[in-house]
Amino acid sequence: MEDAQRTLVILLSMHRSGSSLTANVFMEQGLSLGPWALLPAHRGNPHGHFEAIPILELTWAVQTLIHGFREDLPETEVAVAAFLATEGRWDDWAEQVPEEYVQRGRSLIRTLLDSGRISGFKDPRTVLLWPFWRRVLSAFPGVRVVPVALVRSPHEIAMSLFTRLESGTGYWTCLDVVAVHFQQLQAIIESWNHPVPRVRFGGPHYFSDLERAVRTCGLDWDPIKAVRVFDESCIHHVPAVVSHRAQRLYDSLSGAAPAAPDAGKNADQLEADGRARDRLQLDRLRQSRACAHEAAEALRRTQVRLDQETESLKLLERQLRLTEERLNQSVREANQVRVAYQELRAHVDRLKAHPVPGLALKGRCEMRNLVSRFKARRHAG
Repeated sequence: MEDAQRTLVILLSMHRSGSSLTANVFMEQGLSLGPWALLPAHRGNPHGHFEAIPILELTWAVQTLIHGFREDLPETEVAVAAFLATEGRWDDWAEQVPEEYVQRGRSLIRTLLDSGRISGFKDPRTVLLWPFWRRVLSAFPGVRVVPVALVRSPHEIAMSLFTRLESGTGYWTCLDVVAVHFQQLQAIIESWNHPVPRVRFGGPHYFSDLERAVRTCGLDWDPIKAVRVFDESCIHHVPAVVSHRAQRLYDSLSGAAPAAPDAGKNADQLEADGRARDRLQLDRLRQSRACAHEAAEALRRTQVRLDQETESLKLLERQLRLTEERLNQSVREANQVRVAYQELRAHVDRLKAHPVPGLALKGRCEMRNLVSRFKARRHAG
């Protein structure tokens, strides 16, 4: 099949925006996600992520190289501040990505395209790495590329990040990061030569938006398949309008004038979610204190054992010194015996060498031998 007959779908979104569900729906409608294994499910995504592992490993490497972190958010306050300061801009680094990564990306896209007439991939990091993927895709000029923008209420995303991650990143910082993603997503949409399908997750428009996006990609729409994989129990937060730049970007990305929310209900929702965040922070603080107490108790027990071992070591050292002293005394006594023996031996040698004492000693030895033989015969008789 020629590339001109192929379509590549790229799902663009922020983390925690329903991208796994959306990719699952696309796959049920006939989209090929490639021949590779997909990232398995876990507690945060019980039905799976629908991310091809080889593509995910590549984007991990590129995002770590460019932005200094590989997961949803930067891991430290310093890293968060640096990321927000640059606002995820890519103008000064797009050409600095090693050619090795670009070639890996092209090899993966080639394999993905060969897996089906309409294929695609999903990874929330794609928005921050768009210049890299633009370089990769430049090798496939004949392929029809369809980016699909998936957006969700920034309040829902921030609440999901805040409750899901244990890094201690605050709700408002999560909103700041969402704003950076939305800003880069908007830049991609504005630079694209064709209208970009937009899917609003978490509201009444989701399935209708999804149908239009699926049909735009050249796939047939089967609502039964879409409903079959939709698990509402996995949606833990509800939309609310929040006073933040991310909200204004979301309203713009939605592609339609936002409906005026009920002020009272919106305020109640924000208050309820704020109280939920307070409870979660309090629980985390209690858990941290409990862990600190356990660590302190373990440290105390370790110190007690260390003190005991130190005393045992001191006792062993004393015993060793005493043993060394005894050994040295034994050596000294052995030396004295050796000296006495040598002196005695020399004295005996002098006696043997003298004519008179020497004959007396010789006679005495012969007498002893005779007595010994006599006793032996007598005993034998």
